Amino acid sequence: MLTDSKLKSLIAFLLISGVTFGQYNANSIYSRYGLGDIVQTGFDQNKALGGLSVCTRQANNINFLNPASYNSPDSMSFLWDIGMLYNYNEATDNDGSLKKSSMNFDHLALAFPVTRNNFISAGLVPFSIMGYRTQTQEQSSPGIVNNSYSGSGKINRFYLGQAFGLFKNHLNFGFNISYIFGSLHRSESIEYYDINRNYDSPSYFYVNTNNEEKNTANGFSLNFGIQGTEKLSKGIAWIGGLTIEPKSKLKFKYTNSVYRLLKEKTGLNSALHNIDTSVNFMMPVRIGIGTGLIIRERLLIGVDYVIQDWSNSKFLFQDETFKMSNKLSVGIQYAPKCPTGGNYFEKITYRLGGFYNNTYLIYNNIPIKDYVISFGAGLPITNSGTMFNFAVEIGSHGEKSGKLVEINYTRISLGLTFCDFRFNKRN
Repeated sequence: MLTDSKLKSLIAFLLISGVTFGQYNANSIYSRYGLGDIVQTGFDQNKALGGLSVCTRQANNINFLNPASYNSPDSMSFLWDIGMLYNYNEATDNDGSLKKSSMNFDHLALAFPVTRNNFISAGLVPFSIMGYRTQTQEQSSPGIVNNSYSGSGKINRFYLGQAFGLFKNHLNFGFNISYIFGSLHRSESIEYYDINRNYDSPSYFYVNTNNEEKNTANGFSLNFGIQGTEKLSKGIAWIGGLTIEPKSKLKFKYTNSVYRLLKEKTGLNSALHNIDTSVNFMMPVRIGIGTGLIIRERLLIGVDYVIQDWSNSKFLFQDETFKMSNKLSVGIQYAPKCPTGGNYFEKITYRLGGFYNNTYLIYNNIPIKDYVISFGAGLPITNSGTMFNFAVEIGSHGEKSGKLVEINYTRISLGLTFCDFRFNKRN
């Protein structure tokens, strides 16, 4: 049953969530297109495993990417998970390189039991992020044209999910109901200067055109998960999973304002053009499948494959075309069992992984791909199961050929999973 304590904790969680999620800086020119950079790597534990999630099921981990895993913790435990993300990248093209870094709040989630095999989880996590700024300069006789492009914003996902198990949790089912909301801002500025004029005098000729675009999104989505386990031999068990997120509709409020400023001698003119409309966008089906082996309850070796077909998607008055995305993740986790009073290093959970992501973006007929290697660990803080988790992802996004930009990045995720066994006392 949902006790008063649980209800108060849930309300406090929602209040904290509302004030902790601010602006997010992606630092990626590729977030300019579509919905930005789609985020599907999970929490710190998943990130250290290369985003492995479909087939992962751990007692001290909230894995919202496969809701069938929610009932993996002990039936007496209450979990909180909170995380931060540091992002450093270097963007390189044929003209040079640019380095940027940012620190952002990443996620907040909880999970608790309703009955022995029935768990509920709720969380606020990023869905997509946008953050870029770039400039170009062109010669246009008899003047110079400066083009500036920038964007920012974030779309969030608040989910509420439930999982239940059958056959002593050898077969588990789960689902999430998500509310997706947020806004993305794009800005384009074109400045023309007549190089034959003296800019220090009031007589020069100047044209500045600004295009400001804002997309505010909201909508609901569902996703379902299945996980099964089977003992293969002594000390070896198989785990497999399947996730399906059906088509869902997002409603966008689209506003676009175009300003044109003219300055010649002492005259100043401005023209304004506005578009204010609503557009429905269909999110395509997303399917994930994963399988792995658990050896002596210490070693996990797993692989996931996720696909989503964006080829028929059209984004809000944009000319870009998109394609099917597919992502392959592999991960290895080693968690030594330790006797009471054993060596602290035997209590640490060690993680290693990586992924190849053929994203939904295509530019100049070149698909945009993402390669990542990752590692991390879970460091126990108390004997109750509370852990400090960290993950390091080192990756490359895009390439320098075909007038593209190569982005080499390092992401460091820091999180705390708080486990309270006193939350639900035995009678």
